[in-house]
Amino acid sequence: MKVLSHFFALLHYLSIYVVSVPTPSNDVDINPYPTKPRLTFRQDGTFKITVFSDQHYGENPWDWWGPEQDANSTRLMKRVLPDEKPDYVVLNGDLITGENAFKENATLLVEEVVAPLNELKIPFSTTQGNHDNQVNITHLAEIKREQLIAPLSYTRIAPPGVGGDPEQGPGNYWVPIYASKASRSPSLILWFFDSRGGFAPANSTNTSDPVEVEDWVHESVAQWIEDEVALMDKAWGPSEENRAALAFVHIPP
Repeated sequence: MKVLSHFFALLHYLSIYVVSVPTPSNDVDINPYPTKPRLTFRQDGTFKITVFSDQHYGENPWDWWGPEQDANSTRLMKRVLPDEKPDYVVLNGDLITGENAFKENATLLVEEVVAPLNELKIPFSTTQGNHDNQVNITHLAEIKREQLIAPLSYTRIAPPGVGGDPEQGPGNYWVPIYASKASRSPSLILWFFDSRGGFAPANSTNTSDPVEVEDWVHESVAQWIEDEVALMDKAWGPSEENRAALAFVHIPP
């Protein structure tokens, strides 16, 4: 069982190299992270991203294999990250198994998930998955906890009206990556989209059973993307000429 746990855990991470291209500079900076370290490419023009997905912390805590699975996931991260030496990490959804979590410990599991990143001081972002929306946990609650405990988290909450329900679909945002510390405009934009899914607590129209949440990116995100790109184009020049893009989402279209 332990050998298989390590094997399946290895299937849930990968590393990506992105290569920088020169971009024109100007005097406008719409960097949404003025208080965080500016993320930049290496001197050789590369930017390495390591992705972990479907970690499912907190699954079956009443059985021996549930806590063992969490320990294996943490050991894997602590082994992979020093070897890979990424510039950035993405935790791509289903951070926890929310249906097995309790209100007392649901957000505390987020601390366990991000502990290796905090320890190694690696900047990162998260998306949330269908198992992160359950009766005792929501995407919003996870993101708020992450922001509270992880200084190098770049995860953000979408503006009001973007992503559908603000509890279940708020994880839509972008992160700029610059060619160098002195660059005025980014060479790469990392986009993160909230595909929602899972279940919401019973509400006024359904007081007995949890409500199933649609498992796709809300249509309001499309207009938000157009608006954000227009803002970037005005500040930094046309995206087709100046910036590459890479997107992350838990449930693909």
